[in-house]
Amino acid sequence: MDDIKELLNSIEYDPDLYFYLRLKPSHVLGVEPFYAVGDLILLSILSSENRCKPGDLCIILTDTLQLIRIFDKSDDPEYCVFAASNSKIPPLVLHKNRCRVYRIIQHIKES
Repeated sequence: MDDIKELLNSIEYDPDLYFYLRLKPSHVLGVEPFYAVGDLILLSILSSENRCKPGDLCIILTDTLQLIRIFDKSDDPEYCVFAASNSKIPPLVLHKNRCRVYRIIQHIKES
């Protein structure tokens, strides 16, 4: 735990624009073992930091979901498509107005 505190103190991100989220079990479904409960991810409130390209890892927030997924290409600009790292889990398709997407800037594994 001390290693994480040292790392957090050494990172120079404006705390008014960036924040860390500690992952819960619901966040990591379908992306284990790459992400685990207790890991930290760095996110930004800046829209310029959250423009996702296919292949970017992001966290999706809706009224009922909070998941880490891989941003995928969508043929319809009104919808976002997200894939899990586990190919047995089908893609998730959400209307852009129904979700909030944060691109993961940094991932810190819990020691």
